[in-house]
Amino acid sequence: MRGPSELPVDDDGPKRVRPKGQWNGDFFVKTSLRDLGARIQLGHKHGHPCARPEKSFNNEFWIIHTTGLHKVSLDFCGCAGSAKHYTQLLRRRLFPATVLQPQTAATFDVLDQFELLSYESKISGFEFYQAVVRLSCNDGLDNPRDRYAGWIRMVHEYCHLHMVVRAGRGHEPGGVEATKEGECAVLCPGCPQLGINMAPDWETSSKPYIHTQFLALDANFRLKRKEVSSEELDPGFDKGWSYFVENNKYRQHWSNYASEKEPKSSCSRHDAVNLSNTKGNLGHAASGVGKVCCARHNMTLPNSIGDLQVGERYCNIDYLFYKATTTMVKPVKRYIISYDIACQWSIHLQERLARLDTTYFLFDGTWISRFLVPKFHLPAHVSACRTRYSFNYTTGAGRTDGEAPERGWNETNPLAGSTREMGPGTRRDTINCHLGDHNWRKVVNMDEFLRRKLYIAALDMAEHEVEYQDVSATVPPNLLKEWIKEIDEYQTDSLVVANPFEEPDDGPTMSSIRRELAEKEAKRLAEGLDFALHDQITQSVFIDLGIKLESEQRAIKKESGDLWDHAQDRQKTKLQLNLNTLQRKIDGWLAFQRLYCPGVDRLRKQDLDAKGLKDVLACDFPLYLPSQINNRIPVDDELKADEVKLREGQAYDSLAKLRRELQTRAYLYNFTNQHTRGQGASTRAKNTIDVANNRITMVAQDYRVAFLALENLSNGEESWRGKLKPLLKEDVRHVSQAAAGESIGNQTISWIWKVQSAQPKEGDESNPQRKSTL
Repeated sequence: MRGPSELPVDDDGPKRVRPKGQWNGDFFVKTSLRDLGARIQLGHKHGHPCARPEKSFNNEFWIIHTTGLHKVSLDFCGCAGSAKHYTQLLRRRLFPATVLQPQTAATFDVLDQFELLSYESKISGFEFYQAVVRLSCNDGLDNPRDRYAGWIRMVHEYCHLHMVVRAGRGHEPGGVEATKEGECAVLCPGCPQLGINMAPDWETSSKPYIHTQFLALDANFRLKRKEVSSEELDPGFDKGWSYFVENNKYRQHWSNYASEKEPKSSCSRHDAVNLSNTKGNLGHAASGVGKVCCARHNMTLPNSIGDLQVGERYCNIDYLFYKATTTMVKPVKRYIISYDIACQWSIHLQERLARLDTTYFLFDGTWISRFLVPKFHLPAHVSACRTRYSFNYTTGAGRTDGEAPERGWNETNPLAGSTREMGPGTRRDTINCHLGDHNWRKVVNMDEFLRRKLYIAALDMAEHEVEYQDVSATVPPNLLKEWIKEIDEYQTDSLVVANPFEEPDDGPTMSSIRRELAEKEAKRLAEGLDFALHDQITQSVFIDLGIKLESEQRAIKKESGDLWDHAQDRQKTKLQLNLNTLQRKIDGWLAFQRLYCPGVDRLRKQDLDAKGLKDVLACDFPLYLPSQINNRIPVDDELKADEVKLREGQAYDSLAKLRRELQTRAYLYNFTNQHTRGQGASTRAKNTIDVANNRITMVAQDYRVAFLALENLSNGEESWRGKLKPLLKEDVRHVSQAAAGESIGNQTISWIWKVQSAQPKEGDESNPQRKSTL
């Protein structure tokens, strides 16, 4: 530090300098250490001068500290054998912005402070830098020179170096570059790891569920990235060393599937839900991310996260799952794998993974894997999935819910606003650091986490054991043994043994009724007892066509009701064409009605004249099926019997469709709440939900019409009584939705979920229970 005698001089003696920060006669003037004559000397101990000091470039150096930006005079050591300039800065705990002629540095203190603040509050580098600038000048009259670009670069490098240092990579004989994929990730101490936390005799343990690896997969569509920068301009430091998969290999993999179409879902409309969110991906290089974590402790696995391009494509999820399971220390023997659409994704998974690695271990016959659906997402699936893929019905699953990824996204979602503007490499490195901190905090708090779980389990164990014994006492011992045997067999081989948790099929379907009636007519033909009045349109076909026309009438009437007074000509034209087509169908059907129901024309004319109606739209034209005639004219009993059968099938089919539509709407609500942000995306999501609500309304109306017809044709002894009931407005609700006035603790399930239609036969492509190839 230079004293006053060393200040610049001129011919008249020492130059008169009025340092800022001294009283100028009226007020204090702001000053800096540089203006006061202070100089920082590097390369020597404090108080030891340098024989060959080298001034910083342009004799100006900026230091970013917790108290603001400081302009100082800094001298590097130029003595023989002195270290490089950036090394001299690092030894003084100053992190340089560049290794060539550095003019800016940040103290380790401010970098440490920002790192912790960003982990806890998700503050961006820009926001923190602006706060530091305001500490230097809060009135905007004398702002320091902009050092934001250097600040961001220092933060990026500092966090990456912290990651490799904390992973002990500095002691690697081959250097940091010898780091292998996943070696910088913080591993979960609660998950089974061979040679670390598993007993030597774990393979013969009587409690195999203790040594089960619980994995959970999920996608997040909030962590998008805009099409800014490129891999060439911003490759980042990440090379698959921690949580993101190595980018070059990953890109090469999913680019091979760019033109491949996803298989159609045989469960709820998950494909429509995923694709409905892709409209907001315009201008984005990544539509989100997918990841794999441990389902019991919510820690991200090494090499388990990667960018998505369009929706949750199987090629992306397959690769992340493959890398996560093969990057582990050593694989265990049992796996429970949770995924929102596991019922679809697990089909042909073995074949898809074989394309990645023909020696992949999971399906070689020595490992046991079970695919399940998280509890919160399960109600949105069809009834077969709600038992086959349920955690509650899986031995060894414990209280796992499979929703760990959803809770984990709460840690990273606040980063979406800043990471979407980053280049690809910087974004990956930033998310890696935050995932590492999240895993580290999980490790630090693991003792309290497990202690709390153990305490709750100990309290509930005795109560649950007593309840189990009480319920078991009400079941005959032989029957109880039979049930336990069925469950054990199902848990051993769920793909071959029938699911004991599935409810038996109750009612027929329209397809089965049509087949039954066709076989009945074939039998009559063989016996010479056929009394059909037409060679193509038999009695049952005539009734079936009438029911279809009735459904078309309701659909077009709904379309007409939705058309407002100022609709466009093309909308009115479309409606009129539909009405014309429907009228032609009705005219053709009336010709057969006159054969099978003589006198119906006279009855129809009387009713229309009584109402004063002459011109009736096709959607309002009364068809007068047997159930609508109400014995006002004679009707053949065979016609009534055929309509009863068809209406019963229509009712059961309508209930099955209603349940599927309610499941789809529930999934839409859940998907929208989790992943949809912004006015545009919310509007599109609302329109999609409105379409689902319209379908629910139409299907519910189909059931009500079928039930009314059954009531009109009933003699009080039909098989459907006791199963089919009047459908009230409050009955149309999801299985997880409580009725009005009910709380979660005492909610009841609507009766529509307790009535099941017969499932399609094995081998039918529409069968949601078709066997997996696993």
